[in-house]
Amino acid sequence: MLYRQYPQLTPNSFEHLVIELKRPKCVLGQKEIGQIENYAFSVSEDERFDKAQTRWTFLLIGNELDAFADKKCRVQGREYGHIHVSDDGAVNIFVRK
Repeated sequence: MLYRQYPQLTPNSFEHLVIELKRPKCVLGQKEIGQIENYAFSVSEDERFDKAQTRWTFLLIGNELDAFADKKCRVQGREYGHIHVSDDGAVNIFVRK
């Protein structure tokens, strides 16, 4: 897991980039997508972060996708791999090969 916090243009607001890099032989599927989604939802709801001033981008990276992951990556109206965006746009989850 890699993590980086970036300050935004407005004072006291931040964007957090969290990258989960899976081992080369791991085929990304329902289990791995479930892990990143659970982590993203838990962390972004943590009371230590000001929800009005904090944005999150979670990125799951692997060498191969199974059929479930490929289908999950094909959300209509979004770029391939953008599997989740919160209602307020503050939390985004991506899957990439």
